[in-house]
Amino acid sequence: MQKNGPPAVVVGLSITGLGIVRSLAKSGINVIGVDTGFNKPSSHTKYCKKVTCADIDSEDKLLEALILISKKAEVKPVLFLSTDMSVLIASENREILEDYYLFNLPTKSTVQTFMHKTLFAEFARRNSFHIPKTFVANGIEDVEVFAEQVDYPCVLKPSFRQPIWDKSTPVKVFKAQSKEELMNLYRRNSSLANRFVVQEMIPGPDREVYFCLLFYNSLSKPAASLTGRKLVQWMPELGSTCIAEKFDNSIVYNESIRLFDRVSYKGIGSVEFKRDMRDNKFKIMEPTIGRADLQSTIGYHNGVNFPLLEYCDCLNLEAPKFVSKKRKQYWVNEEGLFWFLTSGKVKPSRNELIQVIKKEKAYAFFDLHDIKPFVYFLFYLIRLFIKKLW
Repeated sequence: MQKNGPPAVVVGLSITGLGIVRSLAKSGINVIGVDTGFNKPSSHTKYCKKVTCADIDSEDKLLEALILISKKAEVKPVLFLSTDMSVLIASENREILEDYYLFNLPTKSTVQTFMHKTLFAEFARRNSFHIPKTFVANGIEDVEVFAEQVDYPCVLKPSFRQPIWDKSTPVKVFKAQSKEELMNLYRRNSSLANRFVVQEMIPGPDREVYFCLLFYNSLSKPAASLTGRKLVQWMPELGSTCIAEKFDNSIVYNESIRLFDRVSYKGIGSVEFKRDMRDNKFKIMEPTIGRADLQSTIGYHNGVNFPLLEYCDCLNLEAPKFVSKKRKQYWVNEEGLFWFLTSGKVKPSRNELIQVIKKEKAYAFFDLHDIKPFVYFLFYLIRLFIKKLW
């Protein structure tokens, strides 16, 4: 790629955004990172120019910042999104953004359906996709009814996680062991979302959670994929990836393709499954659409650069040919792994740790050519330690 080509604009510099930035910049593309602030360790990357947006979760503020960036560029930039909220904003305002950016997104109705868990549950049932037993709750009366029908333990989660949810609680979903606990969780958190999902928990270890990363080109054809599985999550059973590995799984791949083909998908996306050991079926936990997933950088480290494919497709450039690496690399999220190892709630087996330590690994923060995110992550841990001592 030429350094004087159109820039790539990445909205959000979390771990997900950092992975996109590095994947593009290391391929010779100028990258601009947009965020509300740059205090997160991941935002200290050297690989992008940084532009401040007053609030990337605000429709007006984000559009204003993106239009200003595009006007300053000589050609239309290619737009990359790294948060659900930015995907919704871009999708609802695509007619405006198309004058300023190149990007691939599925249709507005697909974004709405796949982004909201209640709508996706209905879609999955209509189209014969396996999902956990799911109940849609519009109020406390619904929760009271479903509390009698669901098997325990179960989970309570918002239909769509608004920014207020992330600001109010550190967990993505709540686990309930009984009807009383479920009702109490709903009462404490009912103000954080308009609709909730009560869903059965699929039994089994976290290593039974699988994912398929996909890129569909502008013609809605699958152009690249990688399947993998999680080995460690924080929090266990309900959280985000700490360690993941490339892992071939034809069922996960075929079901992901069937799902995205059903809606004539475009762009980067992924689907997460968990194998239900009771009936040996792979059940969809959630799709991620319009953006990369947390662990999507595992593709780059195993020979598939999804952001680069998106960039080339938007510019009608010949797609690069990737060579699969002979030795697969694990992907490690240092922050999640730190909380996992220090929580005291879960003790990984010694053999599992030794196995992971011996393997080739790529990290969310650590990169010898871009060391600042890791250094600031260490500063973050030191501040936590001092605060705890104080």
